[in-house]
Amino acid sequence: MVIGVAGLVATLGGVILGYKLQEWAESDRRLRDACAKVIALALEACDHMIMEEVARSGGPPADPLRPEYRSDQYYAIASVGLASKTLAKAAEILGDKIKEAIVAQASADAGERDEGRQMAMEAIGAFRAAVAREV
Repeated sequence: MVIGVAGLVATLGGVILGYKLQEWAESDRRLRDACAKVIALALEACDHMIMEEVARSGGPPADPLRPEYRSDQYYAIASVGLASKTLAKAAEILGDKIKEAIVAQASADAGERDEGRQMAMEAIGAFRAAVAREV
């Protein structure tokens, strides 16, 4: 009888532990996916800035950013924030740097535009490093 109860308790403990491990793995996967989305959107914005610079130099006109770009960016940053407070701050900083870089693209000075793009790429690198430390 004691062995039967011990076996039942061990089985139940194993089931609960297995469920929790699966839940944690799923949570990590969702966080990684959200972080990847934040990075992809930042890279999309940088790519757009480069294409605008090409257009200014006489190349073909740049396509506008997708209409849903901003809402996708806000959703991705919010998803990261709900999963990790540490990465929430890093994602917020990245979002702010991307906005600053986009504003810098309005400058008539090519150097300022380049600095804005460089700042965005550095912010992407910093966010990637934060993700590597956290996840």
